[in-house]
Amino acid sequence: MRFKELRNKRDLTQLEVAEYLGITRAAYTNIENGKREADYNTLTMLARLYKVPIGDLFDFDTNTVEQKKDITKDAQLILKLYDSLDEKSKAKAEGFLAALADQDKS
Repeated sequence: MRFKELRNKRDLTQLEVAEYLGITRAAYTNIENGKREADYNTLTMLARLYKVPIGDLFDFDTNTVEQKKDITKDAQLILKLYDSLDEKSKAKAEGFLAALADQDKS
């Protein structure tokens, strides 16, 4: 994850990011250090805060995702399709996926 790198580029503190996310600084620190996984909504909020596509929050280059053996073929396809979208369409796709995820929880 590139959370710390992106946070530092925006000159934000962990506390400022945590307050934006509505969580404690300790909870955000755990996310940033990889001790806690960020859920989809948190990833979406971080991408918006840092003004980057969600894929840019991760350490891999989606242009070479087919070389990553630990990513499923379905995930590779989704990343390729997502990267082909313009920013407006990416926002719509993120909203659609969030709605599907919420629907699956109920």
